[in-house]
Amino acid sequence: MKDADAIHDAAAMDIKKRLKVIKMSVTPRALYPLLDKKLFAVFTERRKRGARISRSWMQTRAKLMFKDLYPDSKFVFKASRGWVRRFCKRKSITRRRRTHMKKADVEDKLPAVRRFIQGLIKLNSSSPRRDPVWGRFPPESRYNLDQVPLPFIGTDANATYEHTGAKVVWVRAPGSGVEKRFASLQVRPISPSFSHPTLCTLLFLGLGRKHSASSFR
Repeated sequence: MKDADAIHDAAAMDIKKRLKVIKMSVTPRALYPLLDKKLFAVFTERRKRGARISRSWMQTRAKLMFKDLYPDSKFVFKASRGWVRRFCKRKSITRRRRTHMKKADVEDKLPAVRRFIQGLIKLNSSSPRRDPVWGRFPPESRYNLDQVPLPFIGTDANATYEHTGAKVVWVRAPGSGVEKRFASLQVRPISPSFSHPTLCTLLFLGLGRKHSASSFR
């Protein structure tokens, strides 16, 4: 049959197009399985207690464990980010955010919004003396301010490393509302046109004890 080879090739190409190429993901092999086993056990125990796990915690703990488990090793174990990523892949660990977080109700925010709007209306309704050039606020009465939040917890307290597939991710806070309380660094930049100095103020929430400048000397 003259067209036998052509028919065979066409059938083979048709079957090849129907085949699905499946990519197999190879889990990286652990060079130090005893280290992986011990670190994973400590990780699991801490997560059961609700302790937050960060990448820096795993790096620090892995380096300490490496020195205890392999004291005669000449290899400089750095516990790099790549090692942490491969460790998480071997043990099915992923970074998750805390679940079941209470969100602020819109009704709770309405009083503050109303006070702000009422203040704007009161400010606009008053009629003080106006500068013919600058209007109501001359340059000497204008100040540029910038505030930077300073949380007591420097890292994201609502995120942790957790077992992949966990339905509930909870993080035990060191204290009630600690992740919500913060100080603010307020900076008033210096004006090139006027002699106002740059002023930095550290603002804390709540009513605290006031200290004079002489008490810090």
